Amino acid sequence: MLPRDWFSVGLRLFGVYVFYRGVTYLLATVADKFDLISRSQISRDLETYQAHDGYYLMMSLGLMGFALVLIYGAERITRWAFSEPSRIEVIDVEDAPDRHL
Repeated sequence: MLPRDWFSVGLRLFGVYVFYRGVTYLLATVADKFDLISRSQISRDLETYQAHDGYYLMMSLGLMGFALVLIYGAERITRWAFSEPSRIEVIDVEDAPDRHL
């Protein structure tokens, strides 16, 4: 595999990790909302300061959204990082009529 491919795989794996962190914040939201676990225990588990359930919900949505960008946008980010043309530009150049006639 080329370094470009490893970069793309790394982005996707990092996206899976970020999604997992988002799920833990979502579970913390549910646990805080229904008083299943004390806030001090939640903050120790998440290694963060004590906050209300709204904070945990916003963090979970933000992390899961960023994870989806990393997972589904890995190819586009890889092309941008390696200065490769996008697929649309390649298709336009191949389909363009020969103008030198």
